[in-house]
Amino acid sequence: MKVTLLIFAMMIQNLTQIPDKEILSLRKLFEESAVNSSSANNFYQQTRKFNEQSVSTLLGFKAMSELMMCNHVFSPLSKLSYFNTGKKLLEKAIQKDPKNIELRFFRFTTQSNIPSLLNYSANINEDKLILMNYLKISNSITDKDLYQRIKSYMLKSNYCSATEKQQISTI
Repeated sequence: MKVTLLIFAMMIQNLTQIPDKEILSLRKLFEESAVNSSSANNFYQQTRKFNEQSVSTLLGFKAMSELMMCNHVFSPLSKLSYFNTGKKLLEKAIQKDPKNIELRFFRFTTQSNIPSLLNYSANINEDKLILMNYLKISNSITDKDLYQRIKSYMLKSNYCSATEKQQISTI
């Protein structure tokens, strides 16, 4: 019961977020950086100004820019360095604002895409549950862009069962 109330409270807090142009731009760069090294570099440069005193969502974007750089560097040591920095920043952002749906989405996408040998998958089920519950209250969500990104990703995720995907598609 306590978990359900916590999840509901987390979702209600995030209903009033309307993304500004900077957030929308960062989301676009984040998405593009997965497959395009130029976009990844641009994303990385745009987030360099953020630090641990920044708003948690912006710190989360900085973390994701570090993690995205892993896809575009050759050296295993560089990959590991970017990964460790990104992971540390993402966990700090979530610790700073555990109710932030976007940060939970960032961690879910990260943990569901990295090699298991990196041992960073402990929160997949927790974050998936939070994201699924967020999608279920769609009639109250004002950040339609984030909602659509989460829904699209969850429908493609190997970590969502066929039943869960069916639930998501009917939302």
